[in-house]
Amino acid sequence: MAQLARDPGRAGRAQGLRRGLVLIGFMGAGKSTVARELAGALGVAALDSDRLLEERLGRPLAQEFELHGEASFRVAEEELVRELLDDAGPGSVIALGGGSVCSEGVRQALESHLTVLLDVDPAVAWARIQPGQGGPAQRPLAREQATFIALHAQRQALYEGLADAFLPALAPGRAPEVLDALSALSAAPAGVRLLWASSASGSYPVLIGRGLLRAGATKELEALWPLDRSASRAFCVTDQTVGAIYAERLGAAVPPITIEPGEPSKTLASAERVWSELAARSRCPR
Repeated sequence: MAQLARDPGRAGRAQGLRRGLVLIGFMGAGKSTVARELAGALGVAALDSDRLLEERLGRPLAQEFELHGEASFRVAEEELVRELLDDAGPGSVIALGGGSVCSEGVRQALESHLTVLLDVDPAVAWARIQPGQGGPAQRPLAREQATFIALHAQRQALYEGLADAFLPALAPGRAPEVLDALSALSAAPAGVRLLWASSASGSYPVLIGRGLLRAGATKELEALWPLDRSASRAFCVTDQTVGAIYAERLGAAVPPITIEPGEPSKTLASAERVWSELAARSRCPR
């Protein structure tokens, strides 16, 4: 089995990960590319289950399908993927084939790792895997578009149920920007999940989990929220009911900007008041 090759000059970033990173998702999601970028930033070798399986079998995966059928292929894939997951420690980066998570054994082996879903629209994925777009000459489960899209729909719930982190399509070279958030998530309590949000002004992690705002957890919350406080400021916008319960637990983000609870506050006037307050606080000395 391939071993991790660490670059001593970059190994420090990998040490911040308390679990291995395992990328899952449908065909054409970009798992291999993102794995290489993340591994490069960490100074480790990316492990790609499809490529390693081809090496073990001694032939392209499409040919293996033709010669022995999908059932035989899945047995060989499960064996290799479980070896990969069992051998991989904190700071490793693994890209899994799209169908490997259909195995119960693989799903169990994922539990000790940080599972990252690379989400992709099926139409985008279909376009990406066409040979003229740099995709492989043949994928055995991608010969007809309608079947391809149906398979995506069938697997999506499975991917989402396994994921600790949800990442959208990332532009080339941008994957390392999510590493700090993934490192923080790797140390988070069980059940905490991360969504990556994007807007015209930038992108940022969103953490979801029970107990994140429990009393006395201010330092833990700040560690999970990788905000660069040298370039950013934290604010809390809430309604009066929720703010009275949780605002003081946010530490540096208080005092909050509060609005009246309920539907009547969902107006442009309320939004204008919040924007004005944010603007006024942004001008204050740090």
